[in-house]
Amino acid sequence: MRILISFILISIFTNQSYSQKKIVTYYDKLWRLTTKDFAEYSRISNIDTVKYQYSGEVKDFYINGNLQMKGKYQNNVKVDRFLFYYPNGNLMTSGFYKDNSRWGIWTNFYENGNVRDKIAFNKDFLGALEYYNENGDTIIKNGTGLWQTQFLNDFTYKLGSVKGEFKDSLRHGTWNYYTMSLIPELNEEIRLMCK
Repeated sequence: MRILISFILISIFTNQSYSQKKIVTYYDKLWRLTTKDFAEYSRISNIDTVKYQYSGEVKDFYINGNLQMKGKYQNNVKVDRFLFYYPNGNLMTSGFYKDNSRWGIWTNFYENGNVRDKIAFNKDFLGALEYYNENGDTIIKNGTGLWQTQFLNDFTYKLGSVKGEFKDSLRHGTWNYYTMSLIPELNEEIRLMCK
């Protein structure tokens, strides 16, 4: 009986140790999986080869070799601090993930290194706390002022744009949401999605 239990335990530990593998994957400009020849980005990560899940530190690179993102995954879920960088190496965004959702205060920077904004998250977007132009002039202070931003929708490959006003970190007045496809074949103009 001891021999059987020992064999089972050794088998379990052996399978677990071989299921983790450090790999490099390649992505095109829209973050779709591709080959090295067509890549704009690469990712170095540990992956569970049985469940195909990221686990541990993950680093994304621009094709020129500069770091694009550094973060941590647990069973394919983003956790802890994530850092995103511009192609020139300057910090673009810094913040924490909790259960695959942005959490707490996220800080975004302009390419010149100046702070762009500080945004509060609690799984969902809560509000802009501060917002500055590239010269460092204040646009939103203490959660009040005019705000606009762009974001990428990973599922539709559309660039979104949002414009509106905050008052005490809450949305106030009329907000406009625009989208534009990033897929060249669609040749789509910027269009108002909702108001």
